[in-house]
Amino acid sequence: MRPLILFVALLVAMFLRPREVAWAAYDSLELLRDGSANLTVTENGTSVDTKAAPSTPFGGALLRITVPQATGTTPTADIKIQESDDNSTWKDLVVFDQITTAGIYRRYVQSVRRYLRHVATIAGTSPNFGKVTIGVESGGQQLNTQKQ
Repeated sequence: MRPLILFVALLVAMFLRPREVAWAAYDSLELLRDGSANLTVTENGTSVDTKAAPSTPFGGALLRITVPQATGTTPTADIKIQESDDNSTWKDLVVFDQITTAGIYRRYVQSVRRYLRHVATIAGTSPNFGKVTIGVESGGQQLNTQKQ
């Protein structure tokens, strides 16, 4: 009976640690890449209007990149999040470490700009990172690490 109790306790502990859960939900209003297509080439994402007025932060947010795979020969993904006041002049908000493996990558950020977008620079021979999703994690808070 004791091993069963320990097993159940371990499962409960795993599910109570949201930063470890791969399937945590994204905030659909601040989804920078929806994962509907494989990430295989360099792309500039479509901007998302956070509705934040200049000098009024949209609030701290836990940005999350979910990378389901990393195939090809030496695949690399350099992903950054940019911010803008006018949706035409962009400035880097956060630059993630280079991604070479499947995983979940997170960064906590705060912005005073109205628009956000992602920029992904892809390299390697036949790189395929799968249906990568990038966005604000629902309920995300105070995490300041890059890969989980």
